[in-house]
Amino acid sequence: MKMSQTDLGDAVGITFQQIQKYEKGANRIGSSRLQQIASALGVRPDYFFENQVFENAAEGPEIATFNEFIASSDGVRLMQAFVKIRNKLLQRTIVKLVADLEG
Repeated sequence: MKMSQTDLGDAVGITFQQIQKYEKGANRIGSSRLQQIASALGVRPDYFFENQVFENAAEGPEIATFNEFIASSDGVRLMQAFVKIRNKLLQRTIVKLVADLEG
């Protein structure tokens, strides 16, 4: 992408050393940080997966919907909040509510 680790770190508010740790796999990267890095580089988050996750169903509408969802900061925030809910009944209620809002 022709961007230095320092420039990328500055763009997402972390040090170049942290970028190096992500790049080498020494530290795990969270979904929100992945979204920030993808935005700074001008790519979608799935760019970093080398088609491992998406190659079998790349043409399916579910994958396109998922990609659109994780490409948005609201989608990432919603996903992070949803997985923190430990009450399965509450999770199902939220899913139903969102489905009902859809129409």
